[in-house]
Amino acid sequence: MMISQDIRFTKEQQHQLQRQLADKITNYASIEEIRALLICGAQPDGEVTRGLTPLHYACFINNVSAAKLLLTKGAKVDAVDEVGCSALHLCAEHGYYRMIKLLLQYTPVVQQYETPVMERNGKYPSRENIDEPLRLAIK
Repeated sequence: MMISQDIRFTKEQQHQLQRQLADKITNYASIEEIRALLICGAQPDGEVTRGLTPLHYACFINNVSAAKLLLTKGAKVDAVDEVGCSALHLCAEHGYYRMIKLLLQYTPVVQQYETPVMERNGKYPSRENIDEPLRLAIK
């Protein structure tokens, strides 16, 4: 059976798919359920809310299997939310060693994240309340 990849969703429909994906991840749904949502059109690197991606949600609750699936499907490791927090920040803050190791395997090089964010939004994210991942890990 072949599934067509050229389905178009309205902005609201896409938002609902992203919200469902985040909910499945945070409720530790099976990988098959998460994969089914991705097949139906949910984006592994699409925004759920306020710049948070499904990978942020997986990292926040230390759902390694969901994070691995998202990464293999194209989730961006260096995606940051509205305040400049990446998935790596969340892992470091909570001390999720296995998740940090996984994210680093999908990070080609360590880089400053401000440049892509600056190009996309035209401004830098707020950095007042965010520490760097290394500083968070040693707290």
